[in-house]
Formats: sequence, structure tokens, C-alpha cells
Amino acid sequence: MSHYFLALLSLLFTSDSLKINLGTKTGNSNWSIVNDGVMGGLSRGQIAYEDQYVRFSGKLSLENNGGFSWMKSDRMDLDLSKFKNVRLKVKGEGRDYDFTLETQTGYSALYFKHTFSTTKAEWTIIELPLPDFQQKYFGRNTGKSYASDINVKRLGFLMNDKNSGAFQVDVEYIEFY
Repeated sequence: MSHYFLALLSLLFTSDSLKINLGTKTGNSNWSIVNDGVMGGLSRGQIAYEDQYVRFSGKLSLENNGGFSWMKSDRMDLDLSKFKNVRLKVKGEGRDYDFTLETQTGYSALYFKHTFSTTKAEWTIIELPLPDFQQKYFGRNTGKSYASDINVKRLGFLMNDKNSGAFQVDVEYIEFY
């Protein structure tokens, strides 16, 4: 994890919440894209850093067994044990996305996710209870829910709604509380 990102987290961490601002003027630019091309798919995604938010956009393709694009943070070590919820400020185009919590380092297809809906061209505050996050392994349910004693290694936004075509979501912040 970059030293900048560590410093950012320490500045935004209070006893009541942990807020991660995105964008070039308010936060960090430590995100990357993983597309379904790693498995032969044809989807593509990209990141644009704006002053106050990060834009995750691209085109989802269901060809060649494809169907996902994933924006992931740099590696980190987040202890979320004192938090019960996560709040996201997003603006989308009316499609569904997943907010993900990865709990292992290295190549891993094991993560927790929670689906949320965007409202077309409107900033929305999304609140997701952490216990409602469901564990996935290569996109399949494992039957486990997120537990507060698990440290998070990466955050992410996943587009895999099974609808081919253009997508775009802007994310201003992520706040655990």
C-alpha cells in the first residue's frame, strides 16, 4: 500500500467512522481495473480521476463467457471490527453495481459483496449493512456473511449485472461507520 494512502486513512479515521474520499483533490488515485479478459471475456473498464470523485466506466460484454469489469483499490489492511455499515456517495446511470470487500492478498476469487442500485444522473447516498455482505468465490455464493473480525485487504466496485453495454458510475466517497 502506498504511503500516501496510509497517511490519508489516518487523517480521515475517527472513533466514529472511517471515510475515504476519492478524486484528485479530496483523496487518492490508487485504483486499478481488472476486466473479464483475464478469463477470455471482452468487457473493458477505465478510471478517470476528477477533482471530487472517481469515474468508473466502460462497456460490459457477455461474449466469450465474459461479463465483468472491476475497479479495485490498492492493497490495504483495514480493521472494520468497530463498524456496522458502509455509506457510499455515487452517481450512476440507473444500473446495479456491487461494492466488494476482499479479505485475502494475492490472486483471490474470494470476496464479500453487496449489490446497490444507482439513480440516473443523480448523486445518491447508499447505505449498506456490513453483515448483509455475502461471500463469493468466482461469483458463486459460499453461504457465508461478512464477519466483523475479518480484515479487508481491498475495496472494489464491480459491474457484472448481466446486461451488455455501456456503464458509468461516479464515486465521491466510501465511509464505514
